[in-house]
Amino acid sequence: INPLKTSGIIFTNKPKSVSNKLKIKNNTINWSPSVKYYGVHLDNKLTFSKHIDYISKNFKKARYLLYPIISHNSPLTLSNKTFVYKTYLRPIITYASPIWASNISESNRNKLEILQNTTLRTITGLPWFVSNQTIRNSTRVIPLLEPISVETNNLKSSVINSPISMIREISTIPRISPRHRNRPTYF
Repeated sequence: INPLKTSGIIFTNKPKSVSNKLKIKNNTINWSPSVKYYGVHLDNKLTFSKHIDYISKNFKKARYLLYPIISHNSPLTLSNKTFVYKTYLRPIITYASPIWASNISESNRNKLEILQNTTLRTITGLPWFVSNQTIRNSTRVIPLLEPISVETNNLKSSVINSPISMIREISTIPRISPRHRNRPTYF
């Protein structure tokens, strides 16, 4: 463990005041409200808001760089531009989605849908009054939350059917949290 790259975090819904100091190899570990682990930003309440902001920023950068290829002025066909979107841009959004998808808020879901919708509108060059559903139909792109839901369900079934008993037990842990009682489970 590299103590210079290590941060401490406590996952809780309650306000915390941590006075305990963590030490590794005589180096003090700082407490942090969020940490990045394998490219996923985990905040102390597991809302993944910082991660959604991170995804949005990286997606917009990539879309800007690919704009000459995916814009409606591009000489590429609609199917090729859609292929570029599905190959390069959508994976930025869907990376590790089974981990965070069930915990994000409705407003964060909408942010991700808006990223897809504006990109598809850029690809097609259609005006503002054409519905997003029409644009998705013309590009043959399904709504963003559908592939995320499929990936999440695949992960759940692989955990439930795992040959390793410790992994199977993860699926039987009840999720009882006051924060999640009224929140609908989409995935």
